Amino acid sequence: MYLPKNTIKNPLTIIAIFAGISEICGSAVLPILPDNIQNLFVWFVMIFPVLLVMLFFSVLILKHHVLYAPSDFKTDEAFSGLIKNVKPLTIKDVIDKKDKDVSDITEDKTSSATASIILNPKVEYFLAEELALKKLESDYGDMFLKQRSFELKGNKYYADGIINSSLQFSVFEVKYFPRLNTPFNGLGKTLKYFEDIWRNLEKSERDLFFYLIIVTPINDEEKEILKNRIDQFLLGKDMIVNIQIYDFNGLKKEFGIS
Repeated sequence: MYLPKNTIKNPLTIIAIFAGISEICGSAVLPILPDNIQNLFVWFVMIFPVLLVMLFFSVLILKHHVLYAPSDFKTDEAFSGLIKNVKPLTIKDVIDKKDKDVSDITEDKTSSATASIILNPKVEYFLAEELALKKLESDYGDMFLKQRSFELKGNKYYADGIINSSLQFSVFEVKYFPRLNTPFNGLGKTLKYFEDIWRNLEKSERDLFFYLIIVTPINDEEKEILKNRIDQFLLGKDMIVNIQIYDFNGLKKEFGIS
């Protein structure tokens, strides 16, 4: 059988061709087999595809990376990175991966002090959010459900955290403010998101509470100024928005992040 060049690119294609040829050959051979063998062969033709599907999904769940070929990736590095046993990203991984995720502060080369590091803004935001969620889990215990979705009137929503009990249904959103003059763009989107949830509640259900968790490294005086600005930003809102400000440096110290 002639196949155009580059048709068979990866194991998935080979599996599909193998399964197809096996079934075609099985169906073609069946009529010419002796009667005493046909009964057994029919069982094989029925059971074989089922076993093949079960094995395929087992590989898909346990070792899905073996189903791809290097040509499926833009770079060889992406392929080689996939076949390695990569662990889920943790807070410790974020700190330890200095080569990619952090940049050194330039210091005098003659100084004997150890150079400190500045986190990449995206990594810093991720770290701040993760530490805040760990703090909330510590404070609220098993009631707090991290990064959950929920439905209201057929609309699906996603939140950094929720508390869903007989006493309350609360939604938590975490925002990172690296400095006092951080724009309120993201905060405005969060409040619109809260308002959309609020509008989708029945009147009897409006005991929903919103928690806005602010993580920031600024000093106490600036925290008070930031809190007042956010309070002004929330004026005129019918919904209840509870503001909690966490000190970023304090969270890092609490959870052992230097």
